[in-house]
Amino acid sequence: MVRKGFVTTLLTMSALSLTACGGGSGSSNSGNTPASFTVTATASAGGSISPTTRTVSAGQTTTFTLAADSGFKINQVSGCGGTLNGNIYQTASISANCSIQASFIQDTASATNVVVSTTVAGSGSVSPNTQQVNKGETLTLTLSPAAGFRIGSVSGCNGVLTANQYTTGALDADCTVSVNFVPVTAWIAGDFLPENTFKDFCQVPRTGIDPFSRQPYPDRAGTSMHEKMWLRSWTNNTYLWYSEVPDNNPENFSVLAFFDQLKTTQLTDSGNAKDNFHFSENTAEYQQSTQAGVSAGYGVRWSFGRNTPPRSLTIAYTEPVSPAANAGLVRGDKLLSINGIDFVNDNTQAGINVLNNALFPSATGQSFNFVFESVSGQRKEVTMASANVASSPVQNVKVLNTEAGKVGYMQFNSHIALAQPQLINAIKQFSDENVNELVIDLRYNGGGLLALAAQLGYMVTGPAIIQNRFFERTIFNDKHPNINPVTGRPLSAIPFYSKEIDYEAGVLKTTDLPSLNLSRIFILSTANTCSASEAFINGLRGIDVEVVLIGGQTCGKPYGFYPTDNCGTTYFTVQFTGVNAQGFGEYSDGFVPKATPTFAADVKGCPLADDFSQQLGNPGERLLSAAIHYAKNGSCPEISGAAGGAGGLLLPAHEARIDANAEGQMRLLDPRYQDILFNSKLVTEIKPVEGSQ
Repeated sequence: MVRKGFVTTLLTMSALSLTACGGGSGSSNSGNTPASFTVTATASAGGSISPTTRTVSAGQTTTFTLAADSGFKINQVSGCGGTLNGNIYQTASISANCSIQASFIQDTASATNVVVSTTVAGSGSVSPNTQQVNKGETLTLTLSPAAGFRIGSVSGCNGVLTANQYTTGALDADCTVSVNFVPVTAWIAGDFLPENTFKDFCQVPRTGIDPFSRQPYPDRAGTSMHEKMWLRSWTNNTYLWYSEVPDNNPENFSVLAFFDQLKTTQLTDSGNAKDNFHFSENTAEYQQSTQAGVSAGYGVRWSFGRNTPPRSLTIAYTEPVSPAANAGLVRGDKLLSINGIDFVNDNTQAGINVLNNALFPSATGQSFNFVFESVSGQRKEVTMASANVASSPVQNVKVLNTEAGKVGYMQFNSHIALAQPQLINAIKQFSDENVNELVIDLRYNGGGLLALAAQLGYMVTGPAIIQNRFFERTIFNDKHPNINPVTGRPLSAIPFYSKEIDYEAGVLKTTDLPSLNLSRIFILSTANTCSASEAFINGLRGIDVEVVLIGGQTCGKPYGFYPTDNCGTTYFTVQFTGVNAQGFGEYSDGFVPKATPTFAADVKGCPLADDFSQQLGNPGERLLSAAIHYAKNGSCPEISGAAGGAGGLLLPAHEARIDANAEGQMRLLDPRYQDILFNSKLVTEIKPVEGSQ
């Protein structure tokens, strides 16, 4: 075996010997190739090459050794025609001075540490902003927006954001996390901050004391974007069909226009709009109408036929001691003109403005001249000034002696708290006179407090019939299967309340309610029978009470909401639905009176047009007369084709829609608007009697 070092030495000595044989070194090589050359070597950061210079005899090769720093590796080596073998670089035969360049790069496969750095845009901070981490580990960064800002976006290092914590993926190389902080009011599609982030930040804050709550207004200085972003987050959290709402940029809308489009556009199986119950109202006006039972107007419940020429507007009933009642106006009177403007046919904008201002006065004390025509054709000309009119939700309570026996009748117009004592008095009267049938006129009752409907359900039946079954079970969207998202309380079924309720305090009292122990109830209905009124029908059917429906198809609103104030506007958006004790609640197209029911929402009864030719409570009025006939005979009366005769008007729930784009249209777009707005299906959390379970 020959050692490499021995061969090299021998070659060098041979070369020297040959040179010596050529004679003296001074003049004999003049003009010939130099006997040796210089080879230099340089290295980039991350390593070294040695030696850095070497003198090599002509025609010979030489080697250099490369050494990478920790965490680096050889990238490439070039120069002097050499080749790399491992960490040894061997030149070609040297025939001239030359240089070698070596470069090194990070060796991610062998590095033990990586560096996570951050970049920040907007107002906020990230901690830590730079961190060295062991390779293969993760790093959690805390993102802290400045006041008025939020996390807009985070990216880098394969991380995941949870709340304000950003955790990287397993790290195998240096990387950078980029964070963008944006104003809290900035819209980011699909990203919803908690609604309380924006609640009560108002473009025009209210000041002073709320006359109804007697507490300071909660409003704080904000912008219209605060109000719109609250609507957006509130809808996403509580709207029953939140997943069907388009997430449009709020910047493109006014506040109310933005709310108007925060609803589903899908249709029911019958082709009708799925959500017809999406409204807003000035909070002060809403509170006055519902809590005080007072609203500005004339004390008229209008029944709208058409709002485009030829228009039709009829008085359904009047409130006692109201401007309308004092002027001698009664059910069935049809409006002809206001201040000389032809109500039926006028098609000018100036005329429409007068009609709107008169029918919907903006304040009390506004006086207008009205001309009506009675059912008999008599012309009535009256001047009425708008006033704050108190509501009388229960009217015309009477016991009728009929061939079917004693029939109790009451006109129940609204499920508001003021109705509780009136309903109790009516039930006591019926009980004292031993009625054997009961007719409840709900044809103009748009809904209201579910607890009140449950109380009435108890009063017309009783514990022997109810047998501890519930009135209605409330269902919210799939984000909230067990907890009420508005109150934060566990969801529980609404019982048939057997006690009086203090609605202001939201607690049960100790006073028992009276009851009639009836197993059959007659309900008079129209397209204006809605919400809590329909829940009353459904609740009774859930405990196998025979409900006989006389009149028109109901409005179809198994839904409800919590009216919610923000910045002086109260918003109504569908938040829950309900089912009865038998699990039924799908009547979105309304309950339909049928002599022979076919579908689940069909109710045994008589489909009849409303009758404006008679006063409510008159046994000769078409719907009440049919109920009495049914009570005696067990079937609907024979009705001629003139059932829609004098004053007769049938408004099926889905034909009562008004074309908002038609020429000459009035501004009230739905004849059920006021009931749906003020009296819709409202859940009141009722606490038990103190000390009870």
